[in-house]
Amino acid sequence: MASLRQVTAHHAHDQRLTDLVGQLTVHSDEFTTLWKHHPVRTCTSGEKHLNHPTAGPFTNTSATLPPPQESIRA
Repeated sequence: MASLRQVTAHHAHDQRLTDLVGQLTVHSDEFTTLWKHHPVRTCTSGEKHLNHPTAGPFTNTSATLPPPQESIRA
């Protein structure tokens, strides 16, 4: 959710993104609650548990590495 907020902030004039957030807000009380209270931040890693109809359940793990110049300054 925090990453979606960040992307939305960076692409404030993207109508499709605005529409997506609007639809999620209208159709999901859970989304609306999370959207109101979740902080904005960059998501650098994550794990998603999915259940594909053909392949079955699997876990997708991701990580985003900073560009080299950011690593040096940190």
